[in-house]
Amino acid sequence: MLRLGLLLLLSIGFWTCAEAQSVVPRQQFYKDADAFFEKYVQNGKVMYGDLKANSAALVELLKVVDTAKLDGLSANEQKAFYINAYNLTLIKAVLLSYPVSSPNDIPGMFDATKHKVAGEYLTLNDLENKKIRATFDDARVHFALVCGALSCPVITESAYKPESLDQQLETQTKLALNDPDFIRVDHSASKVNVSKIFEWYKEDFGGDKKSVLQYINKYRSDQLPLDYKMGYYTYDWTLNDVAPASNNTARPPQQRQPASAARYLTSSLLGKGKWELKIFNNIYTARSGPPPDYSNRGTYFSTFGQFLYGINPRLSIGMDVIYKANRFDSPIASWIKILEFKNDNSTSRAGLTAIGPKFKIAPFRKAPNISLQSSFMLSVIDDPLGREGNAYVDNGHHWWTQLFYDLPLTDEFSLFLEADLFAELEPGFDMEQSTFMMPLKNIMSYFPHPDWTIYSLAEFAPTLADPYVYYTQMGIGVKYLITPAFEIETLITNFSSSDNAARESTYNFGIRYTRL
Repeated sequence: MLRLGLLLLLSIGFWTCAEAQSVVPRQQFYKDADAFFEKYVQNGKVMYGDLKANSAALVELLKVVDTAKLDGLSANEQKAFYINAYNLTLIKAVLLSYPVSSPNDIPGMFDATKHKVAGEYLTLNDLENKKIRATFDDARVHFALVCGALSCPVITESAYKPESLDQQLETQTKLALNDPDFIRVDHSASKVNVSKIFEWYKEDFGGDKKSVLQYINKYRSDQLPLDYKMGYYTYDWTLNDVAPASNNTARPPQQRQPASAARYLTSSLLGKGKWELKIFNNIYTARSGPPPDYSNRGTYFSTFGQFLYGINPRLSIGMDVIYKANRFDSPIASWIKILEFKNDNSTSRAGLTAIGPKFKIAPFRKAPNISLQSSFMLSVIDDPLGREGNAYVDNGHHWWTQLFYDLPLTDEFSLFLEADLFAELEPGFDMEQSTFMMPLKNIMSYFPHPDWTIYSLAEFAPTLADPYVYYTQMGIGVKYLITPAFEIETLITNFSSSDNAARESTYNFGIRYTRL
């Protein structure tokens, strides 16, 4: 309820300022911003907890950020405004998803979500690169713009002011470049490890290693030898958070907010260098044969192993592996027997059935919660269809293309939609013997706690064939985040179809590990 109230307060404030007349950011804006940073910044971190309880001062400042008129202002006045606007807007973006472990946990945080700044709708990346870096050509701004993470230069307890901006930037740059945690020198190894900022924006610092070291030395009291090796330490994207004043103990590091941790799980992509491993196990059992006796039972076990690696924020590549076990019994036989994984001629069979590459892309830069995934898995088991006296185990090759869309509804609910084209291709690629389906799926998720997701599933899957057949699937599932990187999931569903089978239940269990 508190989070909803905060969202409403900020939203009302933003709507109000959107209707307000443009204002020129005068001395009062910098005085109010100065008081804001002094109150809510402590030791280079932001007191998000206190701000969540009282965001009125932030709303008032953002009204000016939103409607500011910069025409006729000096370069220093514009630069000071944009630096403060960036830091205030980032705090707002974090606050709307707080509590959160990292700004990177917020979908579209830097490159998709747009904010109104001086009458323009800009992402944080646009504000930094198109308005600040491109306009002012001052590398010192990298030590004043704070991305909300621990590896960023520390945020100051005061606003940047036009009349003292040059001196403030000088001071902030010297503090950063003389900080042993920011510039890490190992004289014994003749090496210096610097922030990734010098890699991401190397052209701002001269473009090569020697130029970067020379730039750093301009501000250091202890000069770096230019023949030292230079490397980059891992950027710590943990949120630059201070616990609320009412609770002086640090917020537990595993506390997460549901919207970013769970809502975008399926449609989101991995960042560069990050990877994800999923293993999903499914047992499906069905009675078939002439009704009402349904004299046969078939039980099918499948393990889907899925690996994805982030090439960049909009492209991931990986591999899928399928292991299957099938068993055909009388209807009174227990489906649990499938877990014996026997190979018994025509009644049971198990083995690795298919393997192949996959990719996942976010095709629309402005819609990060829409993604497309496709995989092609080649059959790797002999006689998968059981035409040579073996038990049936699989349909052959698989081509599976999925369109994902996450639709946030409230802080506690979200809707996930999926549309697929699934092809089971006969081993000899005989199209007449192959099967094509178009499953449509929706999942309604409820987040009662940052670690838990409860969801309902409904799926309708028609087959593109003559005669026309289909199946429907309904179920309920639960996900639990054991750690921020490790999740488990269980799901139970019931099937029905247009043929004569008396479909029963599926029992599913999955695990997911993400290396961030």
